[in-house]
Formats: sequence, structure tokens, C-alpha cells
Amino acid sequence: MTPGPWLTGLKQAILKGEYKAPVTLPDGTRRRVADLMAELTLVQPGESLVYATDLGDTPQNRDRLIALATGAHTLVCEATFLTRDRAQAERTGHLTTQACSEIAQAAGVRYLIPCHISRRYEAEIDRVYAEIAAVCPQTVIPRQTGVVED
Repeated sequence: MTPGPWLTGLKQAILKGEYKAPVTLPDGTRRRVADLMAELTLVQPGESLVYATDLGDTPQNRDRLIALATGAHTLVCEATFLTRDRAQAERTGHLTTQACSEIAQAAGVRYLIPCHISRRYEAEIDRVYAEIAAVCPQTVIPRQTGVVED
């Protein structure tokens, strides 16, 4: 079959679940979405991305985030404070590096991308990533830190 605008119509009908709808093909014939779908498409779930920031480290927040991120391809999660600054994290309602990495591990994510890191750690960003990666080896570490070896 020749590619063309009919493919867009087919995709839209599949997404809407309109499997009995007719699709007009380039040669003028009409076929049901379900028939074309079986012949031409492979439908599978996509990769999931979870983004979490500005949350305190409470048992309820951990449970909810772990449930949301379970099996996710990528978790982008705040790691605002080093573990040594846990009191500051509690006061401001943010996660520590340890909490971030424990949540990612419990959720079984493929990749963890730490974010929302406090500016106070600009001079010791390697330590931030090292703390996270010590618990969660699937942490994505930017190359500009000294943590990643070339």
C-alpha cells in the first residue's frame, strides 16, 4: 500500500478505539481499521517518564512516588540536599540524595536523572552524584562532573 494521508486517519482511529470504522485507501478501496491494524501495525506500550520535585521525604510521599514510578524507563527526581543536610531537607520539604536514590531503587526504574540540586553544592557536585550512585547505580551522571570516567 502506498503511504499517504490515510495512514494518519488509520492511526487516529486506532487511538480512539474505532476498530470498525472504514478507511479509504489510495486505490479507492475501503477496509476496516481492525483489518488494517492486524495487517500493518504493531501496537505496544511506550516508555514511561516520571518527573518528581518539591516533595518532602514522608512515608506517604515515598509510597506514592514508588507506586507512580514502578517499572518506569526514567525517573527525573529531585535530590536537593546531601544526606548530611537531612534536617534542612525536612524543614524545606525536599528530598536528600539518599531518599532520591532509595525511591528509584524501590521503584526499579531503568534510569534515574537527579535534578533540583541545591546551588550550595556547586563546588562539590561530584559528591552529590556519588552519594546517589552509591545506592542507585542506574543514575545518569553528566560528563562534566568528575564522577564519570571517559
